[in-house]
Amino acid sequence: MFSKIKTALFKNAGLKQRIAKNIFWLNLGEILGRIIRFGIVIYSARLLAVAGFGIFSYAISLAAFLTIASDIGIGSILTRELSKKPEQKQIYLSSAFITKTTLLILITLIILLFHSYFIKIPEVSSLIPIIIALLIFDSLREFCFPIVRAQEKMQIEAGIKILVNATIVILALIVLKFFPSPFYLVLSYVAGSFFGLVAFLIILKEYLKFPVQFRLKPSYELFNSSWRFALYGFLPGIMCSIDLLMLGYFKTAQAVGFYSAAHRPIHFLSIIPTLLAAAFFPNLARLAKQNNQKFRYLIEKGISLAIALALPLTVGGIILGKEIISLVYGEKYLNSILPFQILIISILISYPLAFLADGILAFRQEKQLVKYFLIGLFANIILDLLLIPNWGAVGCSISTAITLVFCGIFAWFVMKRINYFSIFPYLSKIVLALIIMTGITLTLKFIGFKVILNILISAIIYFLSLLILTDSTKKLKSWLLN
Repeated sequence: MFSKIKTALFKNAGLKQRIAKNIFWLNLGEILGRIIRFGIVIYSARLLAVAGFGIFSYAISLAAFLTIASDIGIGSILTRELSKKPEQKQIYLSSAFITKTTLLILITLIILLFHSYFIKIPEVSSLIPIIIALLIFDSLREFCFPIVRAQEKMQIEAGIKILVNATIVILALIVLKFFPSPFYLVLSYVAGSFFGLVAFLIILKEYLKFPVQFRLKPSYELFNSSWRFALYGFLPGIMCSIDLLMLGYFKTAQAVGFYSAAHRPIHFLSIIPTLLAAAFFPNLARLAKQNNQKFRYLIEKGISLAIALALPLTVGGIILGKEIISLVYGEKYLNSILPFQILIISILISYPLAFLADGILAFRQEKQLVKYFLIGLFANIILDLLLIPNWGAVGCSISTAITLVFCGIFAWFVMKRINYFSIFPYLSKIVLALIIMTGITLTLKFIGFKVILNILISAIIYFLSLLILTDSTKKLKSWLLN
């Protein structure tokens, strides 16, 4: 039994086993990482002042934004080339490393020279040295991911992610107990990232022992391919960070703290459609252009599942917004309630959007995805410029929700044009189950049930209703046909 588990999780055997193993480890690392980070973010928000939490959130978001900018898709292309041409690893690793290092140097110089023009929170400006350190350690650590992915050793990547997050949590708990300040909290992130990089270098020391073989042509090909691929993976990351960065430009650290508190639970919940879409994508890619009828059935099921999960989260979040924010962050974050209620509406778009984007990608319509992400990016910036100066965190939330609506409408019509689908036959049971759940949620809230108990009972009622309605529909169809 133990040997079978060991083979299934730590060795590369058949194709299906390798795929299942890789998916398991990547999801495990991502899920545990998010849970650990979410927990420490909540704890820090409760202990720090709202402005202090805003400074911390701004610094971490800026580092994440810069880390994305320093990659521009190099990691994904490097994984592809190392998988296809392992005998040329020296050339591709050298070219990728030099390109990555050059970008890091340029970004570091830009931040050092010009940060005063776009960072208007003085306390964040004082954190620039450790933000740059976090950028460097994160970027170099993520440079190692393509190496283990090309070797299909995702268990190493998962282990490093868990190590980094566990280190951050331990150090952050110590810092928050003895030195509760944004500076030391960000420093704990830097230390965790550094330990992760060192661990990676120790594990890969034999693989990385080679003479540097820089070639201009492979470097150009790598860069040319990576920026194109980055338009799919790069812009979503920008859209996630740009709201908070622009809010910090126009408003105070306190406004950033309120918005960040509202956004964190939404970001945490975004892992659900990502994992679901990843599970559907291999079959969508296989069926695209080969069996349009089965593809249509699968994409309809995926989108319907996403909506079935998004609707109760959205309605429940709106009804219990005040109770959720008070429970998670405390009374000092009551100004986060309205931004949270607005942002949770975006789940209705973002959940099915994950399947729509993957469906478009399955048909190799990357150009359409580029348009979709560019629409989102520019709409987000314009709306932020219009709404943040007057409405602060609330305006920022409205901007995000409207942006996702633009992206969702665009992706919806593109996917319909590629392969027509319809989800309306699936919606009646979902909506009826939602109405039942809403009645229960409102009743329990009126009676005065604790929010956790209300959420638990409402969720059980919703999924039981959905199950009963689905089973009843099947029985009715069977009776009519017979």
